[in-house]
Amino acid sequence: MTGSNSTLIFIPDISGFTDFVHRTEIKHSRHFIFELLEIIISRDQLGMQDSEIEGDAFLCYKDSISAIK
Repeated sequence: MTGSNSTLIFIPDISGFTDFVHRTEIKHSRHFIFELLEIIISRDQLGMQDSEIEGDAFLCYKDSISAIK
């Protein structure tokens, strides 16, 4: 058996974001989206690295996920 390392990339996205923003006042939509992203990020149980937040989505990753072949 040989082991190899790989990287897990996770990009959660909030469904209906664009429609929500267009139907809601900007100050309210910003608050709701911020709260949702904060909840998602705080629930990380893998120790992932946050990379980028863009609108309603963010990119995080975890290096050295062990895969045994």
